[in-house]
Amino acid sequence: MGVSAGSAISAALRLSARVSHATIVVLACDRGDRYLSTGVFSAAAGAADPQPCPPSELPSVLGRFLAYPEPHFISFPTVAAAAVGEEAAANVLAAAQERISVRGGTLLEVMGQPDWECEEMRRLMPAAAGAAAAGNAPVLVRWLQAGPAPQALLSQQTMAEALQA
Repeated sequence: MGVSAGSAISAALRLSARVSHATIVVLACDRGDRYLSTGVFSAAAGAADPQPCPPSELPSVLGRFLAYPEPHFISFPTVAAAAVGEEAAANVLAAAQERISVRGGTLLEVMGQPDWECEEMRRLMPAAAGAAAAGNAPVLVRWLQAGPAPQALLSQQTMAEALQA
């Protein structure tokens, strides 16, 4: 750290001596040059789709997910497998992934059964949570950063109907 970080810490310490019942936050800036050899700044670091995540990490992963190229899609392979079986679900989701990679965009896989009753999931994906409560959980969702709620592109019901046709 440099002089600016030291100055910020010094100012916070002085302020803490004068105030009570306060939370003081200090940001100690760093140029990042020590991390150049780690690969964190490499072009390849952001080129691939984000790593699959468990449902419990979805709320925090969504914040980072928006940094990837649009459009953003989220798949729920476990939900798909419950609807039509593992092999059929894998085939359908592989086709979706191929289409997304050809047309552009980013796909995030959520590995595991989401808790659609969880307040945070209902807040993040109200339409998906509502569909899940009605017995038609989403399998593939288009995540929109602004505007209407995430749009379910494929659900348990539509996936099963498509495979029967």
